[in-house]
Amino acid sequence: MKVRIYPNHPNFENLLKLYPPVLANKLLPEWYKNMPLQNKNISTAKKCPAIQDVLSEGFIIPLWGNLYFETKKLDDNSTEQSWFIQNANIYKDLEYWIQQHKQEQIEGMKIKQLVNGSILKIKYPFRIVPPEGYGLMYHDPFYQFRNDIRCLTGLVKSDQWGFITFPFEILKDNFEIKAGTPLVHVYLYKLNNVKLELDVGPGTETEYKNAALIYEQDILENTNYKTRKKPYIEY
Repeated sequence: MKVRIYPNHPNFENLLKLYPPVLANKLLPEWYKNMPLQNKNISTAKKCPAIQDVLSEGFIIPLWGNLYFETKKLDDNSTEQSWFIQNANIYKDLEYWIQQHKQEQIEGMKIKQLVNGSILKIKYPFRIVPPEGYGLMYHDPFYQFRNDIRCLTGLVKSDQWGFITFPFEILKDNFEIKAGTPLVHVYLYKLNNVKLELDVGPGTETEYKNAALIYEQDILENTNYKTRKKPYIEY
């Protein structure tokens, strides 16, 4: 399966060469690469299949310029905030790259706002087109454990619309994010028109017995659904 990524304009070709998207399994966090599977005979987070999958599926979009943010206290005791992305003066002005969602657009959302009540969004200079029938989920790379910005999650039917901006909240008053730093983690999902229904209620006797067997096998054999070497026994 191929995902097509190309510049919105020929002027952005060098940016794509310098900071292309990378498969997530090729850009794992350093803490994860350095963590052992066992620590004092206890399984670590590295052995968790859910964490393994969320880190290795999809691809990472790196930042394509150095991003600066500054907060200043002025003489009149007011606060001034400014931002800049280093490539802004090369191809387009700053307002092209970094825009704002006004306070009226995010009212009621419990996210950290700028002093003027807005949040920032950064324009992606490339178009992303997945195979027909697939969409893309854009998600903050949680396990990078950054403390400067946090991108808002969104689902986009990207086989119909491949242009994107990434809204984000500011977590620190002053920071610099280097070009090439992971910005967004992207996951593919299958588009469908199936109506979702929830079957909620007590389990059957067989379901209870199977759940107990699966749990005991996991504990006794120190395994999970990804590492087991034989299928679970079922009633």
